[in-house]
Amino acid sequence: MVDSTPSELNTKRFLLFWLPVLVWAGLIFWLSSLRVTPEPEAVRGFPGWSQEAHFTLYLVLGALLCRAISTLQTTLRIRMLLPMVAGALYAISDEVHQHFVPGRQADIMDLIVDCAGLAAGILLAFFSLAVHPGRKGR
Repeated sequence: MVDSTPSELNTKRFLLFWLPVLVWAGLIFWLSSLRVTPEPEAVRGFPGWSQEAHFTLYLVLGALLCRAISTLQTTLRIRMLLPMVAGALYAISDEVHQHFVPGRQADIMDLIVDCAGLAAGILLAFFSLAVHPGRKGR
């Protein structure tokens, strides 16, 4: 069996931990680019479903960011704050982006719900990493 080179390990680590973050952020960007957000038949006419979608999309982003950042050699404080700061900045950029999409608008309530989803995802990921420490990228 041949040992992996540091470059191969970095590529594997990127693909395993950071590519999902980028793909998920791309999905959020794509959804924000649509004039009309797809509305599944099951929730059509259900009040508040958009807020639940925002919460869920950013919950997943928060968990993925937390998982990826857990691979960095840094303090616990930074591993807790960095996913929230990065995710909140992305949420702000998403609302700014929506402002320029015809038929869409920036909404402070969406931003608040996005940040709540981020926080929930980060907490779930931290709990998961604490319970299953072998899942970290180290």
